[in-house]
Amino acid sequence: MFVNLLEGLEKRFNNEFEFYDKHGLYRRIFPKNDFEHCETKIDLSTPDGLEERDLKDIYEGFKNLRSAFIATGHETLYEDGYHFICSVESLQDSLMLKIFSNNKIGEISGQTGSVINMFQMRKTFFYLEYVFKELSQFTGNKDIPDLLINLPTSYSRAAIHCSFITSRNQAHYRTKLDEYMAIQAFYEVYKYLESDSPDKSSKYYIKLNHRLSPYFYSETKIIALFESLIDVRFLYLDVIKSLRKMSEESPDAELDILLERTRDAAHHFAEETTESRNAESRTNIN
Repeated sequence: MFVNLLEGLEKRFNNEFEFYDKHGLYRRIFPKNDFEHCETKIDLSTPDGLEERDLKDIYEGFKNLRSAFIATGHETLYEDGYHFICSVESLQDSLMLKIFSNNKIGEISGQTGSVINMFQMRKTFFYLEYVFKELSQFTGNKDIPDLLINLPTSYSRAAIHCSFITSRNQAHYRTKLDEYMAIQAFYEVYKYLESDSPDKSSKYYIKLNHRLSPYFYSETKIIALFESLIDVRFLYLDVIKSLRKMSEESPDAELDILLERTRDAAHHFAEETTESRNAESRTNIN
């Protein structure tokens, strides 16, 4: 019955995820069952008797993930983002669940494969919670409250920040950006705008923040931007101009360094795309 339940869940969602060790998951959730004893009722109302990675432990993992991020503040965003990805990966491992994704960008992967897509986090949350609730009902628990479906904005913001800090967490997680790697330069600017350093009453700050922020919350906006190299170059020009104006209004060493880095990134992008176009032209000629 248990394996049939898991197979039914896979089919219900067109095999967008799979339980890679169904019998192993059964042994994990019902560690005391054997040929002589078979009990499928588990009382999730109390953590008493909790064992590592059993259903009670998984339930506690959901609750801890939710409570840990409700109060996320700017000063801990990066650490929270990292722990958030770790917690999501841990829940998937506990459920022996692999979620598939065909998205071009935004895929955050760990040592064992994809963890979550930064632009479709709610999809992962939905699958995790749906699976857990089905297992809860199977074990006699019908009134499990929503755990991840209505996450506060801080979850998304923390995960987005984490996913772009590849230099900091590259030993643990990688973000698939491929030809969209230039977005990291814009992220460095956005990270500065989110900090306490800039004068947030400046019209140049307001304009720049409004210009950049949509790209970090939408896969389609990033794809649309990079379909036109001219648009990317114009964005670089707008960003550099706004940073320069902000620096003139309120001199700041950190801002000056950021301005130089952005100029270097723009120059590198221009050289790289020119070289790519030249190579393409040579291929067409040949």
